[in-house]
Amino acid sequence: MYLKLKNLCLIALVSAIVIIAGCTLSEKTGKQKAQPETLSPVIPGWVKVSIGIDAEYISSNLGNLSELYDEFVGGLFDEGLLIDHFYWIKPVYGNENLLWTFDAHIGLQRKKSFTELKDEFTNSGYDIINGTLDIAGSEWHYFGYSTAMPASGSPDFRSYVFVCRSETSQGVSAFYWGNSGINLPQNNSSIIQLLTLLSSRC
Repeated sequence: MYLKLKNLCLIALVSAIVIIAGCTLSEKTGKQKAQPETLSPVIPGWVKVSIGIDAEYISSNLGNLSELYDEFVGGLFDEGLLIDHFYWIKPVYGNENLLWTFDAHIGLQRKKSFTELKDEFTNSGYDIINGTLDIAGSEWHYFGYSTAMPASGSPDFRSYVFVCRSETSQGVSAFYWGNSGINLPQNNSSIIQLLTLLSSRC
């Protein structure tokens, strides 16, 4: 009788441990699912950029990050980009950048800023470029500018915002900036590769 009782207690104890472990694992799994999704790039010759700052730095310097950290990415942080919700890559050689986040709002905000300053860009010798791209069944709206100052001797500079979103998704914002002799984004194979990769999330 004592042995049976001892066995029952042992079974109950093991069951309790299994249940607790299961709950803990389930809780951890739930937390992992809540983490932001990142989509690793499959673009030959491009590597991930380490941003070198943390959420505390961003929080304490919000509103000034375009000056204190980086003119482009710092500006995105100032506009609401979250530190764990984006992916940023650069080519091994060259001054170009691609960054994306699964949030169409960030791209629309940047597009709005561009639109409001459109006359300033035009008057300063920049070409404004906008349109749509149909890639892998998704419609990407883009807006940006390129330098139009060949006599200055400085390399051409481009900056584009790409946004796609369906009624049932948060959409995607993708950004390109850097020196490139390619004027139209649809002629830039790296941009097209990235947007093709991201189109399933539109």
